[in-house]
Amino acid sequence: MKKTYIWGILAVFVLNILLPMLNVHSVFAREQNTSIQTIVKTDHLSVNVKPTVSENQIQWQVDYERTAQPDGNFQRMKLRLLANGKVSSFPNQNSWEALDDNWFGESKFAKEGKGSLSFVTDTTTEKLQLEVQLDQADSAEGKKETVVQNVLESKYQGPFDLRIPVSENKENNTNNTTDTQSSSDSQSTSSQVDNKKDTSAEDSATDTSSKAYNDQPIILSNYSQSAAVLLADGQRIYRDLFDYTNDAQGTYPTHGTNNYLDNTSSQYIDNFNYGSNSTHSPANNPSNNQGYTGVSDILGNALNFNEGYHFYQNGNNSNSGVYTKKTVAPTTDPNTFNVQVDVVGGASAVVTPIDIAFVVDRSGSMQTPTNVQKPNSTAWWPQYYTRFELLRNAMDTFASNLLDSSGNVRIGLASFQSNSSGSSPFAAISKFGSSGFTSDKNTLMRHAILTETPIGGTPTYLGVEAGIKLLTDPTYGARSNAKKVLIVLTDGVPTYWPVFSNGKYADINDGASKDTSSSTYDRYTGTGGKYSGNGSENNVQSATYTSTSSGINQFLNSVDATGQLKDKYAIAFGFSGDTNVKKMLANIGTFSNASDAGTISTILENIRRNILNYNSYIDDGQLSDPMSEFVNVVDGKTSVSAIQLLTNNGLKSLKITPSSDEDNYPAYAANIKGGWDSSSNSFSFTNMNLGSADGIVQNGFRLNYQVQLKEQYRDGKFYPTNGPTYANGRAYEQSLGFAIPSVRSETLSIGVAKIWDGDSSYTDLRKDVTFQLQQKVGNSGSWTDVTGQSITIPFNASGDALKGTFSGLPAVSITQNADGSVNYQKVFYHVVEKNRIPGYKAPVVTQDSGVSIDSTNKNVTVTNSLMTTDVDFTKVDEAGKALNGAEFTLYRKVGGNPVEMQRINNPTNGKFHFASLPIGDYVLKETQTPTGFATRDDVAFTVQDSSSGKPTINVTTGSLDDDSSSDGNQIVNHLLPFSLSILKQDTQSKQTIAGVTFSLSEKGTNKEVSTLATDANGMGQFFDSNNNPLKLVTGKTYVIKETKGQDGYVLDNRTIEVTVNANGAITVTRDGQNYSDYSNKDQVIKVTINNQKKGLLPSTGGKGRSIFVIFAFACFVLAIAISGVYFYRNRKGAR
Repeated sequence: MKKTYIWGILAVFVLNILLPMLNVHSVFAREQNTSIQTIVKTDHLSVNVKPTVSENQIQWQVDYERTAQPDGNFQRMKLRLLANGKVSSFPNQNSWEALDDNWFGESKFAKEGKGSLSFVTDTTTEKLQLEVQLDQADSAEGKKETVVQNVLESKYQGPFDLRIPVSENKENNTNNTTDTQSSSDSQSTSSQVDNKKDTSAEDSATDTSSKAYNDQPIILSNYSQSAAVLLADGQRIYRDLFDYTNDAQGTYPTHGTNNYLDNTSSQYIDNFNYGSNSTHSPANNPSNNQGYTGVSDILGNALNFNEGYHFYQNGNNSNSGVYTKKTVAPTTDPNTFNVQVDVVGGASAVVTPIDIAFVVDRSGSMQTPTNVQKPNSTAWWPQYYTRFELLRNAMDTFASNLLDSSGNVRIGLASFQSNSSGSSPFAAISKFGSSGFTSDKNTLMRHAILTETPIGGTPTYLGVEAGIKLLTDPTYGARSNAKKVLIVLTDGVPTYWPVFSNGKYADINDGASKDTSSSTYDRYTGTGGKYSGNGSENNVQSATYTSTSSGINQFLNSVDATGQLKDKYAIAFGFSGDTNVKKMLANIGTFSNASDAGTISTILENIRRNILNYNSYIDDGQLSDPMSEFVNVVDGKTSVSAIQLLTNNGLKSLKITPSSDEDNYPAYAANIKGGWDSSSNSFSFTNMNLGSADGIVQNGFRLNYQVQLKEQYRDGKFYPTNGPTYANGRAYEQSLGFAIPSVRSETLSIGVAKIWDGDSSYTDLRKDVTFQLQQKVGNSGSWTDVTGQSITIPFNASGDALKGTFSGLPAVSITQNADGSVNYQKVFYHVVEKNRIPGYKAPVVTQDSGVSIDSTNKNVTVTNSLMTTDVDFTKVDEAGKALNGAEFTLYRKVGGNPVEMQRINNPTNGKFHFASLPIGDYVLKETQTPTGFATRDDVAFTVQDSSSGKPTINVTTGSLDDDSSSDGNQIVNHLLPFSLSILKQDTQSKQTIAGVTFSLSEKGTNKEVSTLATDANGMGQFFDSNNNPLKLVTGKTYVIKETKGQDGYVLDNRTIEVTVNANGAITVTRDGQNYSDYSNKDQVIKVTINNQKKGLLPSTGGKGRSIFVIFAFACFVLAIAISGVYFYRNRKGAR
């Protein structure tokens, strides 16, 4: 026990030591936390700023690097720092020094340079800005007369807002606020979830079916109200105030559209309808609408989907604000979608007084024609603008874009020239009533300085000093609180310059006489002896330039000791002379050379942008774009771009520059930090400064990526791609929202096609068929009909009319449990034809086991195969012997009329085969009969339907089998009946003999069946008792006997027998010997019987005569033989 107590004390002791150490470590970690911010990055200059936070201050380090310029000039870098809107000084740095206009720059010029400088701010600093510029010189010494100031493009000058990190104390306060707010928000969310559960439970009690077509919405029951996000600063809550519909189709923007381009749509997406305005948006939720005015066309055209954006107006200016937009578009993958997020910032001009003195060269050379033709110019009479006229046109545009009724910005005029003779150089200062300035553009442009014809020489120094006097002398209305801007324009070499006497250069105050007699301007004419030059360039000398520059600087220092006149610009127009003029003008102010009309307009526009100050609407802002629970981000498909809204002569356009275009990617976009954060499942970007440095180019940011709908949500319903998406900045109290689009999977479509398999001539058997779609949820479910999903194919359909499609089928069935959790199961589909068509086999359906979203082939065929049977028989005679020579034709009744189906003629061995007979009524006709046989009666039979798949045959008339004892069907043909006739004729003359009678009896019975007597033609026929020709019975032998002869003729006692065999063969014998003297024609057997007249010897014929002839011949032969033998012997004996 004691040991345990001691160990416990030691543990407490160690913890007391370790915990403070951990806290110290935490503080150290925060102190070391740094974030590098890139301010400028070009091909030859990069500037990065790195802050480090300590307990009560922030240490800033500026790292810079300059590389050599292509032209080999020497440069120095300079910086200007503004804290909370006021100029702040840099502490002393090695090799750096204070310069004019509050710049802090490198001490020496060099072709390249690299280094860093540092400064410290306290944690109360709310806004810190840094400006960057470069001066250029011919050599490292940087002699003042050779220095050209501010050669860095204005877009790289800034000012750039430095991102101020949170100090230790602020961080703790923020965390405390966040924790408190998060707790409150968590409780609110928890309450909303509980309410959703209750609603879902009620729905579940109403319908517990797990069918794929779920009519009850079970997700995001109140998407817009429940979607709230606590911002990173712990002080602002963004709540999606757009309206969303949640029904059986899913969740989607109430003011939605399937469009993703103006005229291109997809049924699988639902974007907010940027092509029209609606009440379903923050414009009608004033509690947090942040100036949302609805959808606006970003290019100022008629509103359409492509150009429509959410517009958040800033202040009272209806044309100034921030544009936001989020859209989805389909890809080639039905479950993957492109997401695009745009936010385009803006800026408002800072309302501060500005006095501008425009010093105009009115010497005679300004009347030089340019190559720019006037609108009324023709080929026959070409007219060209003079330099002075082009200057007036550029000034008109310049003044139009600056002056307004507020009077904050005013312009005054000064000019310099001489009289036409070249003497009396003078300058003029405009008068607009009691002031030398005006804020009305039309009044300005009608002034005599801009309308009278230029003449004379060029006293540049008097003109510049007149402009300085205009800006600094209160008698001309110069305002002490105004920003002062001097703009000098000349086209050539000064031909008058001040004289140095008594330790100073003569100037406009002591070297010129003032004439106030004109109501439009005061005239200052150079006093003799106070200037040199005669108005001719031939008299110019080196002192011309040094005296002019020195005299101007002397005068400026005398009247502007406080350095108010900081913004000075000098423009050479159409000048290509020596560099002395350029150096002189560069000494006056920022130098530009205008080579043509377009260039001078551009220069003046750049000056206008530089002298105005703008407050960005998205200033050190952020963009938060979280994913919804229904999608995953696709790797490798994310990109960002700069999107800039350009305004040029009133016309607007969008310029998109992808970050991959490093050479042209704007610095403001390159400075944006962030990207995908897997831990928060969102895109997050900071350091967003989306404003306008000039009021003409509005900077924006575009994010592109792809999302894939999760498998469990591929049920054909709409699901939001994202959580509440917002951008914020200092100009808006609350965050600026995006309407969230929705997507759904490519719901399953199943094609079905009917195949009638069988002879297409039997279309009378077809019926309309109806295909019913059935579904099975999961592998173990049972098949059930899908309500409203059936297709009927007409019986007479052909081609594409035999096809149909079941579409819009959910791939997944989603059900919700009582605890709010969600189950999903894959849905399988198949097609059934419930009623078999008579005469056809049961339908055969492909993919009968089911089609799902994963099936490669989603097409189903339903085949109805025609049921047929065959009819076979053998044609035989009465003895069962096959008969040849027959022909049968089969007819089928169609619509009550017989239609010939098949015809078979004289098959081998009398075998007839009628194949593939479908159901129906048939008639079999013998259309050709073997000779001697009777034609068979028609056979009528029916081929009947059978559920077994094989039709049955039902004979209704006649028979297909006359001999059931034999194998197979046999159709017996009976012989045609034979009759018997006799022709009686004389044996020698062949003359017919009349009146001879004969009897006919059946052999074996001696029963006499008929008699006949020959007629005058010697012919006679046996008749039956009905006086019809007697029909001989097949197989019986009939005996003919002569019963009475004709006078003069011997009665013939010989017996003649006649037999008709079963196969129709006839056999005739006389006294048992074959007798051939008969004929058979038309079923009549005609036997010819010859009779011999009485009194004739046998030699006349008869059997006895031939015997005697043979005997006599034999005796003759014998006699010769005996004689021969006798003769031979007698000769031999004589020898």
